[in-house]
Amino acid sequence: MTGDGVNDAPALKKADCGIAVSGATDAARAAASIVLMKPGLSVIIDAVKESRRIVQRMNSYAIYRIAETLRVLLFVTLAILIFNFFPVTAIMIVVLALLNDGSILSIAYDRVHYKDQPEAWNMRLVIGMATVLGVAGPIAAFSLFLIGDRVYHLGHPQLQTLMYLMLSVAGSMTIYLARTRGPFWSIRPAKILVLAVTSAELIATGLALSGILVPRLGWNWALFVWGYAIIWFLITDRIKLAAYKILDPAKNQGTAHAGPPEPSPAPGRPEAAGTAKPAPFHTGTGPGEPVFHDSSDCPYGQEIRRDGNDVPGDDGRRQCDWCARHPVSA
Repeated sequence: MTGDGVNDAPALKKADCGIAVSGATDAARAAASIVLMKPGLSVIIDAVKESRRIVQRMNSYAIYRIAETLRVLLFVTLAILIFNFFPVTAIMIVVLALLNDGSILSIAYDRVHYKDQPEAWNMRLVIGMATVLGVAGPIAAFSLFLIGDRVYHLGHPQLQTLMYLMLSVAGSMTIYLARTRGPFWSIRPAKILVLAVTSAELIATGLALSGILVPRLGWNWALFVWGYAIIWFLITDRIKLAAYKILDPAKNQGTAHAGPPEPSPAPGRPEAAGTAKPAPFHTGTGPGEPVFHDSSDCPYGQEIRRDGNDVPGDDGRRQCDWCARHPVSA
């Protein structure tokens, strides 16, 4: 529902999404869900795109936050119950929480892909993926714990710092896993996200090496933790892809959206001058993006190419609705 006057306010308030156009009265603005600041309605398209990006970022945040909570909670609890040993001190947990919170705030500015279809929360998928990531973390942590305790017989203070550094470095890397449905490199992260995550990891490493707030750890062990965390990061990325195939299989991949069929172009319709039909390409982000694009004028395809996220080929996907409605000659 769109409106601009006082008499439109009740309808704008009642509508699922009330839109007050540019120049609307204060009453209409107060009742509307969206207020347009520029003349015309085309800006609504930008609002829809941005809202879908916001949902994607919220989804990434929810998966990471649940996974990180499970990871730390399971590891600390099981270490106390099984080994009768506190793997991290109270100050370590506080610093770990602060660094993780600082990193995850940057996800609000992350680069994401929105879908052609309306976004909807899938809590089964969110909880499922968070559980997979949250359980993989303690497995990696306990393996390192046993290496330090049973193989190299580290003292308890050094062992605690070792586990703190592992939880911090591996936990920050989990952000890269939570933000994509495909491989972690399928969508290039925003610079501010990379900066925040890297800064948190370097600060944690600096604390461990300098002995500030935590017992001092040697360079050899710090480098070992980084290498160990990266290896488990790559393994967990493969586990994530397998989990997505199980929890959210591409049921509609290669098929059209539900609803009435798209109208075919009228016979003899002149093609737009200066347009070319590129080779089919898609985003490469997996089942969540089941379409390919083959029109130079497609707004969705243009954004994909502008961000450098295009992958050649159709990969068995169906044609984008916009490209199907606006075919161009080769």
